[in-house]
Amino acid sequence: MKPSDDKYLFHRDITKSYPIMEKAEGIYLYGLDGRKYIDGVGGIAVVTIGHGVEEILDVMMEQARKACFIYTGQFVTEPQLRLAKKIAQLAPPHLSKVFFVSGGAEATETALKMARQYHLETGNPSKYRVISRWMSYHGNTIGALSMSGRPLWRKNFIPLLLDSKLSNSASTSLIYSQAVSREPSACRRRPQIAPRR
Repeated sequence: MKPSDDKYLFHRDITKSYPIMEKAEGIYLYGLDGRKYIDGVGGIAVVTIGHGVEEILDVMMEQARKACFIYTGQFVTEPQLRLAKKIAQLAPPHLSKVFFVSGGAEATETALKMARQYHLETGNPSKYRVISRWMSYHGNTIGALSMSGRPLWRKNFIPLLLDSKLSNSASTSLIYSQAVSREPSACRRRPQIAPRR
């Protein structure tokens, strides 16, 4: 396989050429060109325990032999029930329910929808805005990007973004601040929530 064989992939940056990886073990990625890389981002936090962990691979293979995918809108599985119980037992008491998704952006979108549904069900339909931080990253979908504060990643999609408020501060007192600036740099002098860019 040659680097030119990747012409069928739609890359995140169409001006770049990417090394082709052959395999991964532990913290290392191995390219077809013989180079060895440290996977410092853990596949964007997907494999933080490392690649090729035998215990995980064995359990995945065992489950795949039983059933590869069961639609949770209609059915549940025993492993799903056991894992939900374990997660709920590890979480604070008021977080006693688990909702499984396939990745980070879907988790972000689901949390957004759950929060909206909660406010509709409790008689607060005017509550729909999300407060997030500049330079945060919450996923690759439009809803997740709306809550992410990366100006370069947002700029081409501004007309599609949801009405989120972005701040330079993690202070919860900012929730009630008035939005006064479109630029994150203007928020540095005095923390305030900035309107969607």
